[in-house]
Amino acid sequence: MCLLPCGRPRTFGAVILGLMITVNVRAEDQQPLKRIATIQLKGESGKLDHLGTDFDHGRLFLANYSNNTLDVVDVKNNRLVTQVSGQKMIHSVAYAPDLDRIFVGNGEGACNVLDGRDYSLLKSFPVPRANNVRYDSRTHRVFLAGEKRLAVIDGKALELLATIKLPAPPHGFQIAPKNPRAYVNTGVPCEVSVVDVGKNEIVTRYPLGDHEGMGPLTLDEANHRILVGLWGKPRLAVLESESGKERASVPIPEGSDDISLDAESKQIYISCGSGFVAVVRQVDRDRYELVANVPTIKGAKTSAYDPTAKRLYVAVPRQEGKEGPEIWVYKPVLAATPAAAQVTVSVEKPMSPPAWALLERDLLKANTQAIRGFAGRYQDARGYLRCTERWGAVGGPAEAIACCTDWPLLHALGGPDDILTLYKKAWEGHLVQYTAARTKEVPFARDGMYYKEFPVMFDWLHNAEGLTPFNVQGLSDPGNRAFRRRTHRFADFYVGEDPGAPNYDREHKIIRSLFNGSRGPLLRKATAVDWAGDPLEVENRFRLRHGERSYKEMLEHFKDDTDIVGDNPLNLLSTTLALNAYMLENDEKYRRWLLEYVDAWRERMTANNNLIPTNIGLDGKVGGAGGGKWYGGVYGWAFSIKDPQTGAIAHRNRHDKGFVGFMNAYLLTGDDRYLAPWRKQIDAVNAQKKEVDGEVMYPTMYGDKGWYAYTPRKYARNARELYYLSMKAEDRARVGPDRWLAYLEGKDPRYPEDALRADLERVRARVKRMWGADLTTPDTRLADDPLAFGMPDITSLVELTTGGLHLRHLGSALHCRLRYFDPAKHRAGLPEDVAALVEELTADSVTVTLVNVDQVEPRTLVVQAGAYAEHQVVEVEVGGRKEKVDGTQFGVRLAPGAGARLTLRVRRYANQPRLAFPWDAGRMLSDRERP
Repeated sequence: MCLLPCGRPRTFGAVILGLMITVNVRAEDQQPLKRIATIQLKGESGKLDHLGTDFDHGRLFLANYSNNTLDVVDVKNNRLVTQVSGQKMIHSVAYAPDLDRIFVGNGEGACNVLDGRDYSLLKSFPVPRANNVRYDSRTHRVFLAGEKRLAVIDGKALELLATIKLPAPPHGFQIAPKNPRAYVNTGVPCEVSVVDVGKNEIVTRYPLGDHEGMGPLTLDEANHRILVGLWGKPRLAVLESESGKERASVPIPEGSDDISLDAESKQIYISCGSGFVAVVRQVDRDRYELVANVPTIKGAKTSAYDPTAKRLYVAVPRQEGKEGPEIWVYKPVLAATPAAAQVTVSVEKPMSPPAWALLERDLLKANTQAIRGFAGRYQDARGYLRCTERWGAVGGPAEAIACCTDWPLLHALGGPDDILTLYKKAWEGHLVQYTAARTKEVPFARDGMYYKEFPVMFDWLHNAEGLTPFNVQGLSDPGNRAFRRRTHRFADFYVGEDPGAPNYDREHKIIRSLFNGSRGPLLRKATAVDWAGDPLEVENRFRLRHGERSYKEMLEHFKDDTDIVGDNPLNLLSTTLALNAYMLENDEKYRRWLLEYVDAWRERMTANNNLIPTNIGLDGKVGGAGGGKWYGGVYGWAFSIKDPQTGAIAHRNRHDKGFVGFMNAYLLTGDDRYLAPWRKQIDAVNAQKKEVDGEVMYPTMYGDKGWYAYTPRKYARNARELYYLSMKAEDRARVGPDRWLAYLEGKDPRYPEDALRADLERVRARVKRMWGADLTTPDTRLADDPLAFGMPDITSLVELTTGGLHLRHLGSALHCRLRYFDPAKHRAGLPEDVAALVEELTADSVTVTLVNVDQVEPRTLVVQAGAYAEHQVVEVEVGGRKEKVDGTQFGVRLAPGAGARLTLRVRRYANQPRLAFPWDAGRMLSDRERP
């Protein structure tokens, strides 16, 4: 085995699998764009102009200038759908997805508004020399570039609102998605005008020298940059969006007309009328380099990019002998190993496949087969769960999608791609199914159990259960357009960005009710019907989870679940939504809110004798909505209820689930102050021990008469998670016996095989029950009936391959020491035939064995420190040799049948976490230390 330093490649064809190997590569293989399809259109030869996109519905709109038509193209099946005539001198197209309307800029002097379904003309606005058109979904406004002006149209009411004067005829422009600004480029004078689209006026202008003209413009929101194509001296100019200062410049071919930025891969595609697509790579926010000028044909100047499907569409004028114009479809060809992996470990020494390695691969396969069988039996073609839909804590929406818990995580560990596809089909179907499902008796769900694709209002024991698969989707699918939109929308329900969901009181730093969601908080006592849902027939039809024999017993089960007004520790589970939103784009508002909210709870614990209160009033005071009782509230320290079937008392204290919020804060900061209160709480509860009949007993509940519900076991809730984060010996002592931790300490060598075999047995048993014991039909099946059959058994895989915690049902982020990526397939997870075993964890190191069980083919992978690159690898040691890494990841090449033990020295929580693949980072995360 050897360690090879791997320099950052200047071209994508120069490096194979991250190793410094010189090879003969054909010229066409070196191109960063590969043409994979041609879509034939109809029409005359001549000019084609800009493209509009509706990728959610698989549509592309082409301004066919030479034909005076709007061409509608089906990009799923690569065919022309229709040509809408009467679009004279058509220049540009914008689609409004929320209105299902198409806005067409025609140079003859009109903005035509078409129906998105049948393409009929709804209205036409006179706009002299109409050119580029853009739609702002936040305000439903359409902006159309005309003769020295921007016309502003209300896309909903179809009214002309304003005209913004410009210094010269505009060319390209963009609306900023996060602030009320538009950036408009003009030719003479050559400058970018910054427009306040709230006030409809220019607020500043950025001159760009003596260029003869300007072409396309796009925005890099994450880095606060404007990317502009210049004509006179052809180049790409990169400007600061706040000052206009030019930060970078890259020569490009003549005639740039459209520009697209893929924020994930950090590649820029510029289509130029001189017959090229310039591909520029963003090294970091102020360093760019030309990768290649990919040949097209002269006149192919406009393009559009789909960042989800990773496809570039280029409009090509009619060529001799062709039926009409064409759309050429390109797929980016990225480097097999990311530039960020600057060290690659090459392992040549054979290792006979260990039993644990074969068991890991078997467990991935078995879970995959079980999920395929589940989807075939319990989900229909739409992705709906075949069940009787209802609201509530029994068989409600959360249980319906919880059947898919861990499907995305299985994929992120190395499961096949169809597992992610099956999850997304189920998730999309679920959102539609439960948005359409309605209640009769539960008032807040009468118009739909989901609103804005989110539960209208319910407790976070259930909200988190339903969001568990969504919250880890980003591990495998961070660029998915729908995922990104939903991540921000869901977080905005809690950070105060959605006025229709006033869940958070910033003054008192509380979420105002245990019941909260997309329609805001429920600010009254809950009823049993709110919890149980509408009446239903039970006897001889449904088998309810709590053993209820009638709807009356269902109501009795929830009759005491009334005190929901005010804040509750369960609401801390909502912080994972803000964490995901922050990790997508590093938007500081989400980080600020998360820490602000967790800090408020941390301070309450400290003030309450190191015990987390379970009721916070609307005035922000502990016990303020529970008669002054800090221990009150549903799921609180005193929440003991009578089982209606047996009459027995059930203790349902769920305060410990709120630790997920503190874990999220620790992931962002690595600050022990988020762990200290829970450490003290464990000690404070155990200090209340007493001896009963010669046996030491420990309490679990607290009520009006003090501590109660004693058990022989020490109170140790969250002790395991606390130790995992802190890695302190004192916290390990609080955990007690734990086979996984004992194995990591070198005390239980049989654990890996035992754990993997146990999970395999569980897969076998649940599949047997699914096909043999489940006799339900859709009309006798509630959503929680198939729950036990859908969830894969992957705890051993999480622990052993990633050195991580498996926090099922809590809607948690993934906390782990290592993650893996397959650079050959550009996806997350262990590559095929590769197995990993984390053997030791300390505060500053991790030891892992990697093995390729394939005896014929080599395998290459990227090893990342942390689920979200939050850790930093200082160095890696293999066979006594050490190599400095100083980054968040490194590459490993495993020869056929080879394996090795690697020891990594790490700095934990050294970086801000982010949701991205290593090759999409643009630069190493070591450049972005904590603020």
